[in-house]
Amino acid sequence: MALVNPEYSAWRTSADTISDASFSQYRDRLIHETAEIKRFLSETRAEHFIISAPKGFGKTLLLIAKRMQLNEHSAELDHGGEIVDRPAGHFELVSKDRTSEYKTDFGFWRDIWAYSISVAAINQHKRRAGAILPATEGDSSPSVFTKRLDSWTLELLQDSKRFRSPALIFTSLLDLDFSTRRKALGSLGPLSAMLNDVQSQTAFFIDNVDEYFVPVLENHSLAFALRSDADDQRKSNQIWINAQLALVTAAFNIHRVNHHIRVYCTVRSEALLKLREAAAEYAQILGHTVEISYTRKDLEIIFQKNVKLMGDENLFPEAPNSDSFGRFFGPDSKVLKHKFIERSENAFDFVLRHTFYRPRDLMTLCGKLALIPIEDRSPTRIKEEVVAESANLVHGILTEMKPFFRLPDTEDLLPCIRKNALTISELESSSAKYLNTIARRIEGALDDLEVDYQHPFCVLYQIGMLGWIEADQGEDLESLQRFVKPQDIEVDKRLGLPPTEKFYLIHPALDRLIFDRVGREYSQQFHRNNVIGFDLLWQEPPTSLFVIKADLCGFSSVMETELYESVSLKLHEWAKTTCDDLLFVEVTGGDSITMIDGSALNLLNCIFKLQKRAELHKERSLSFRFGGSAGPITFEKIERRINGAWESIVLPMGMSLRSSARLEPHAPKGKLIVDAAFVQSMQGGVDGLLIKELAPEDVPSLLYNSEAKLFTIQKSTTDPIIATRLYFIHFATEESVLLG
Repeated sequence: MALVNPEYSAWRTSADTISDASFSQYRDRLIHETAEIKRFLSETRAEHFIISAPKGFGKTLLLIAKRMQLNEHSAELDHGGEIVDRPAGHFELVSKDRTSEYKTDFGFWRDIWAYSISVAAINQHKRRAGAILPATEGDSSPSVFTKRLDSWTLELLQDSKRFRSPALIFTSLLDLDFSTRRKALGSLGPLSAMLNDVQSQTAFFIDNVDEYFVPVLENHSLAFALRSDADDQRKSNQIWINAQLALVTAAFNIHRVNHHIRVYCTVRSEALLKLREAAAEYAQILGHTVEISYTRKDLEIIFQKNVKLMGDENLFPEAPNSDSFGRFFGPDSKVLKHKFIERSENAFDFVLRHTFYRPRDLMTLCGKLALIPIEDRSPTRIKEEVVAESANLVHGILTEMKPFFRLPDTEDLLPCIRKNALTISELESSSAKYLNTIARRIEGALDDLEVDYQHPFCVLYQIGMLGWIEADQGEDLESLQRFVKPQDIEVDKRLGLPPTEKFYLIHPALDRLIFDRVGREYSQQFHRNNVIGFDLLWQEPPTSLFVIKADLCGFSSVMETELYESVSLKLHEWAKTTCDDLLFVEVTGGDSITMIDGSALNLLNCIFKLQKRAELHKERSLSFRFGGSAGPITFEKIERRINGAWESIVLPMGMSLRSSARLEPHAPKGKLIVDAAFVQSMQGGVDGLLIKELAPEDVPSLLYNSEAKLFTIQKSTTDPIIATRLYFIHFATEESVLLG
């Protein structure tokens, strides 16, 4: 049995430091290196020192890894303090006036971080160099710089052992009264000059600034907006943004001035999106930023690494051809059957599509599954646990996004959703029901609400919970399902929905929450042609279309006369002039026309006109016979060699093509015979048409099963049998051709 160090436990959702671990162990077991991360960890100089990602992407994990790497490879590097430096506690709300100042004065935050990093770096340099600052300004040999320092800054520099952490100095500055803090920041000039004298290699690793400022984040959920809160005017997302962007700006400026000082830090991607507005150096800062993102393959490798960290007692026994998926999910659960679709999927793919493509989501779901004893880790139990826990992921996303988006009230919205694949009209209907519910609840006009609240599905789309179908993607021009991923969320994106191929898609993580409120109606109307999930193929079922095969009667005799060439050309001319509105038309074999369309009436109009053209042909009266069917048709591109070169043509494919071709030879001149599929697809018929069911004597050339009352159509004994009722269809009057 493999022994696993408990500190290397699998499925970790927090990035706590593992004691006594080497960087290589940390890197091999806990870090998956994308190309961006690999470059970051392989740098010998601090070319990239800012780490950006949404919540749950492992920013802290990567920061700790870089710290451990520098510890091992830079013996002279002075890092000071904890493994990573975090502001302690939480930011306390300030007065309304101070809030207004904090959210508009970016320079204030930049100066605070510059001051904090400068003091910490100078203190570390002093300790290494053994330098001692004069105790008072009256000392006999004060430096020119220390004479210009305020008393509070002097105290920090004299207590270098304590004030070695930028985060501690940062929070201490914020705790000062306004006057003392202003004097301290007034010392930034001499501090910057002193910073130039720092020659020892110094690195800081600053994390969790976003979490320290959580109290200032606003709440834009509708449920909260309908309540009044006195503290609301003392909150501002801009403070949260400013504090983080000021840190990365200060880190960049200090790095630019003194390359001996490295400030590695993390920033939420939602804040980094605002960098262009805050800092003139935004393009240069982005050049020093590692933006973390993961593909499906990356997440699969992360999964495999965590399986290796598990003890054998929590994994299925190794077997021939077993892999990490088989050992974790089990041989009977490695592939799962979809509940509503006649299709199976890999268990890992099932788990992944219930996440929001964040590593932490994957850790959370697989961590739950790992707690199930292997004897109970059945397909049913796996699906139940994943679906249940994915609902908690939804609540987490909504909590994280409510400062940035005007979220709908899901308790009122989810019961209005009855399908997981919605047309635009169904989406609008669900939205109208929701808004009516809200209007009754607030007892007022919806126009009084901000416009975002009036478009709930636009907001769900923006945060990755409503997807769409994007056509013509990749080399094969497939349609793919898309959802906004966390790293692509834009906090100031304008309202609207992307164009889609027929449906908008509900994220699978919402299924349980909707089912709990709607019940069987949701499962009964569940989309049954495609599995829904990030970047999965979307395949429409073959469209059911009407097909008529026309054949020119007596064409063999025409071929033996001088009329052969002219009649052949006329056939193409007639097809072009009478069938121009059809979905598909093709002349084949010199005497046959295949016609396909979604409207039976369109086809019948065409064959009526074709027959008239043939009868009135001036050189010789001609006639067609017609066979018709209906069913799924697909159109495939194939290559055909013409004049020594390969050219693309479109080929229709479907059983109804064969059925119509089998029926056509048995039709009398000028008549159309169709099968039951054609008539049933007309859904009750069309005004102006006569439909007559055929008896055996009407088509003596076909076998008839009198007991089943079905005709048997078979080209040869080796050909599959088609058993169906047959019908004549024609217009009641010639004028009826104008219908439709």
